[in-house]
Amino acid sequence: ADKAGGPQGFAVEGDGAIHLRDRCCPVIPPLWVLVRVLECNEDQLAAAAKLAEEIAAAVGPLREELHVLAWELREELGSGDPDPCTIGRLLLAIKDLKKAICVTLRTYDGEFEAILGPEQLETWLTIKHRFCTPRDRCRPPRDRPGANDES
Repeated sequence: ADKAGGPQGFAVEGDGAIHLRDRCCPVIPPLWVLVRVLECNEDQLAAAAKLAEEIAAAVGPLREELHVLAWELREELGSGDPDPCTIGRLLLAIKDLKKAICVTLRTYDGEFEAILGPEQLETWLTIKHRFCTPRDRCRPPRDRPGANDES
């Protein structure tokens, strides 16, 4: 069982699809919740694992871009004379990318919920609403001048 309490039970090779650091309520709960709390059968577990792989494929490129931006930010901050404009641009790009990851994850909510039976769904929604709070970062990235500049 996943002792971290996060969705890492379905992590796929590489960075995985769902991470607590996304600061977005997980689309798929941890494996131990699926087994012990929702009492999912083998077919449901297989469908959830397949969905986790689909999510990983969708979020993977965004996460890679996030790693690149984070590296650029560290490099700029570590330089002898960091440029405040570059730092600001990178911080805004990172914030928008985190929102995009969350929005992408949210598009899979219905697919996971369709895997569950009526009682399981009711239990999952109760858990989700009790422990997950809406956050601004789950809104789509806003358009802002310079947000998509290549400079």
